[in-house]
Amino acid sequence: MQGEAIVRNNLLMAAKGSGFASTDHQGKTTRLTCVHNTIVSRRRGANLSSWNDREGMVFANNVVYTDGGDALRFPRGAKGVIVSGNVVSGVLEGFILGSGLSDFADVSWDGQKRDASLRPHSPAVGFADRRFPVALDIMGRKRSSSPTAGAFQAP
Repeated sequence: MQGEAIVRNNLLMAAKGSGFASTDHQGKTTRLTCVHNTIVSRRRGANLSSWNDREGMVFANNVVYTDGGDALRFPRGAKGVIVSGNVVSGVLEGFILGSGLSDFADVSWDGQKRDASLRPHSPAVGFADRRFPVALDIMGRKRSSSPTAGAFQAP
């Protein structure tokens, strides 16, 4: 087995390829949960190659912004995958549309500016699937009862 992991509260920026990528390596990927991450990438946000029809695959409550590339890609399909509570820079099922880099305190596409804390007007504030709670944010701050997508708790 491979996978069987929880990927949470990460800030991933300035990727040359995908901000986050997941694919089979030495076996079938199963039970992989990717929650409350913030991905800012010039190209593709997340490339989830081996998620189709696999047990326990979850991509929820993430903020995924790209500068023209796919926010999320399932090249082999997404049957059985839970995709919910995400905010992206594109329109897909399981998502709402973000406003762009102005949703963050101070972020740039090239990664030179990396303050990805959310501004109060960000669509990520109050938008997350309550089925996938995370107690603390990336900075170790307690999350409020208002569900917020991404790695950072809303102000």
